[in-house]
Amino acid sequence: MLNEIEFAILAKIQSLQVVYDLVALLEFVLPELSPNLSNAALHTQATMFNKRGKYYDVFLLGTSENAGFASEYAFPLEVYAPSADKRRSKSREAGAEGSDPRGPYKIWPSAAQDGGKYDLTHLNTGMRIITESAYSIWRYGRTDGPIKRGGHFLTSPMGVRPVAASDKALSMMFGVRTVMLELDMAHGTFAGYATLRTLGFRLNAAGCRFHWGLNFDAGQANRRQIEQAYPQIEMWKQVAAVFNRKGTHTNSFLCSLLGLQTYPALF
Repeated sequence: MLNEIEFAILAKIQSLQVVYDLVALLEFVLPELSPNLSNAALHTQATMFNKRGKYYDVFLLGTSENAGFASEYAFPLEVYAPSADKRRSKSREAGAEGSDPRGPYKIWPSAAQDGGKYDLTHLNTGMRIITESAYSIWRYGRTDGPIKRGGHFLTSPMGVRPVAASDKALSMMFGVRTVMLELDMAHGTFAGYATLRTLGFRLNAAGCRFHWGLNFDAGQANRRQIEQAYPQIEMWKQVAAVFNRKGTHTNSFLCSLLGLQTYPALF
């Protein structure tokens, strides 16, 4: 293990912007190095932070072997306040019927500068959906989905986590300050996956963005939903086309989300 001085030096080096710039340059010039760079990052976690052992002690905050599984959803903490020009543009796009082409995701800004005043409206909507669904599952033994038997529970407290805004195109926090609602389920809970799946569909219908790393059902992440939820998706694809010109980062999940047929070339 490293001593305190060596650890402090390495930690400082890793925090420098030049490190990220260098990695981005390497990814651009030699995309085939991506697996090696990823392995190096994981190795650093093991050597610097002693992240060794069972996965549930490393990635699940050391809670327990039977921690379970989870899904997490994002809602904006600001009122969407687009500029006048953009409002007129959106109105033209909506058509005569006045429907918004972004569907439930109209609660999110189209650009990072369009966030408005701090607001709890959408957080309250998400929490209401969760609490009402939890009560329905417990009281009546059913949900809007496939669960039909009684006695179901959300077998862990709900997590509520505020997060700063991000200007990254596919960040769940793109554009505005955001709150994450995490729904955990203990291993062995009857119909646990079905419960979270049903809740996920209801939350999606209210305009939430799912957590990329905690989306366990491909049905909650279809191509149309991604295009509505992330207004800068086309810009992201253009950037990704440069870094993924050799198909280094291609996988079936991305192909299914973006409606792509080719493999291994992603774009």
